[in-house]
Amino acid sequence: IRAAWAEHVAGMNKHDSKASAAFMAEDGDILDPMGKMARGRAEIEKMMAEHFQSDMMKNTIGDLAVTRVMFIKPDVALVDADATMTGMTGPDGKPMPPMKHFVTGVMVKKSGKWWAQAIRVMMPPPPPAPAGQAPAKK
Repeated sequence: IRAAWAEHVAGMNKHDSKASAAFMAEDGDILDPMGKMARGRAEIEKMMAEHFQSDMMKNTIGDLAVTRVMFIKPDVALVDADATMTGMTGPDGKPMPPMKHFVTGVMVKKSGKWWAQAIRVMMPPPPPAPAGQAPAKK
């Protein structure tokens, strides 16, 4: 399972949408951090290609650390990971700070191989400001 995730990240860091989407089940789905859903490996590959070609993402490098693998059944596992994306560019063309996010995936084993059936990416909101203080600026 960890090797499958490592291959996915390697594909992302090469900006290779086909390699990055290759670990997804044929009928898998992914919800990206901006709330866009892609269903099916072909649609996921297309979404990743759009991300990699965008001005915001064209120079990105991702780092992902699987923090937990919990087996629901011998052939179904829930995966949690901490991730960071660096090299993003804002609409103004200036570098953006690293994007820390969390990833949860459901992995299924079919024909001896682990596939990502569903992936959800979540960016935590900033903590609330203490009472009487203005919220922190991004």
